[in-house]
Amino acid sequence: MEVGDLAKDVFLYVWFRNKIVEELPTLSVDPILEAFVEKLRDVVLVETYVTMKQWMKFLRKHSERMISSPTLYAKYVIFACYLVNKQYENGFECFLRVVTLVAEFALYSKTKGHPEFTQVSSDIFDAFYAKEIKEKFKSQGNWKKFKQHVGRRESLNQAEDVNKAIDDGMLPSDILSNVIGMSPTKSPVIGGCSINDIKRETVESHQQTLELVETIASVLENFQNPTTEEKAVEMEQESLISSDVSQDQESAAGNSQDQESAAGNSQDQESAAGKESGEGETDLLRNSSNMIKQARRKLMEALADVPALTSLIRYVLMQQPEAKGKSHQPEA
Repeated sequence: MEVGDLAKDVFLYVWFRNKIVEELPTLSVDPILEAFVEKLRDVVLVETYVTMKQWMKFLRKHSERMISSPTLYAKYVIFACYLVNKQYENGFECFLRVVTLVAEFALYSKTKGHPEFTQVSSDIFDAFYAKEIKEKFKSQGNWKKFKQHVGRRESLNQAEDVNKAIDDGMLPSDILSNVIGMSPTKSPVIGGCSINDIKRETVESHQQTLELVETIASVLENFQNPTTEEKAVEMEQESLISSDVSQDQESAAGNSQDQESAAGNSQDQESAAGKESGEGETDLLRNSSNMIKQARRKLMEALADVPALTSLIRYVLMQQPEAKGKSHQPEA
């Protein structure tokens, strides 16, 4: 059984119980070892709470810089692993403490909005195990002895209660104090260093840490690139969406202006038509009035001439011979 596969199974279980992954993957170890791996997973899960308490002030102090890049994240995790490695000479104990530490740093990063750092946890552990723990682990004994070491841990006896508390939605701080029963420590010392007093320069200038980080530089670089590419794609999509929206708005504004212009032209046409219609009606009325006035004047002139015409006709008739004879004969 490869230690890397074993650690990966443990990490995935911790991610699952902390809702970083939705489903628990199938174990990658031999079926004969499944019962042991399940115990190991529970031990690490419980002990992440203890590790959280020990390293909380350190994480709060350095978290902003630690999670600013995968490379810096690896530096802070590996530096902490070196302190643990210095503290515990027992290979089995060192193995458990380092696995738990790597898991807890990833969990803390998740609470700061960076669950993606769980993806490099296995790579960080594998690199550190190969360089610093492997020989100690082998010299400690075989896998049978390691299983016995895991089976004797107090955290295994607390696993059932801790899992129940997780299912009930209990807060990590309450699990630590009420279920595990760990009291606060003033200033934990690991590897000869007071954890709460460690400075940034101490971490980022630690030579062994820098050398080990360099061995996984390609992993960290590949881890960074997808994030950069995804951001570039997102920015391009946002730009396209913004451009489309802008074009739609301009098109809508243009259409609105065209509609307003068309409405204005329609109103002008209606106004012109109304004006022409009004002017035509006015001219017609004016002409009719003039014609009536002229007809009335001519009629009055004609009526004025009637008496003169009547007298003229009567005079002409009196001048005819027949008219004169008839008029002088006496009546019978």
